[in-house]
Amino acid sequence: MTIKMYRINNDYLPLLCCDECGEPITDTGMGLAIWIRKNEDIEAPVEVFVVHKGNCDRGKSKKLRSTYGPEQHEVSEELNRNMVKQLVNTNMVKVEAVKGDEVKYDTHVLDRAVKINERALNSRKKTAFKGVLLIQSVDFCINEFV
Repeated sequence: MTIKMYRINNDYLPLLCCDECGEPITDTGMGLAIWIRKNEDIEAPVEVFVVHKGNCDRGKSKKLRSTYGPEQHEVSEELNRNMVKQLVNTNMVKVEAVKGDEVKYDTHVLDRAVKINERALNSRKKTAFKGVLLIQSVDFCINEFV
C-alpha cells in the first residue's frame, strides 16, 4: 500500500495509490484492498495491496497468483470498508458494546482531526465536498462493519 503526498491548491494531501497502475485512488468506493492469506500460517501478518476496481484488480490478482501460487487464498475487500477498519484499529473511531447488538461510537479523535484540517478542507470546495462524502462513507461503513 503506497501513500503519496500530492500538492493540491497550495496544500499537501495524502492519497492512497494503486499498487498496479500507480495512480491515486480518489474514490474508495472504486478501490479494493487485496491480500494473500498464506495457508501455512493464517495468523501471520500479510502485505495488503490497494488497487482500482476493474483492470487493476484483475492484473494484480494475476500477479499475486503467479507469485504465491494458485493454492494460496486471495482475499479482497471493498476499500471503503477496509479504511473504516483502519480507523477503528488506530483508535480514530472507538466502538464500544452497550448491550446486546447495540454499540456506541466515539468519534472524538476523528472529529478533532477533521476540525484541525477544516481550514484546508474549506479552502477547496471540491476537496471539501469529497471530505463530506468521506465522512458520510465512514458513517455508513461503520454501521456496516459492526
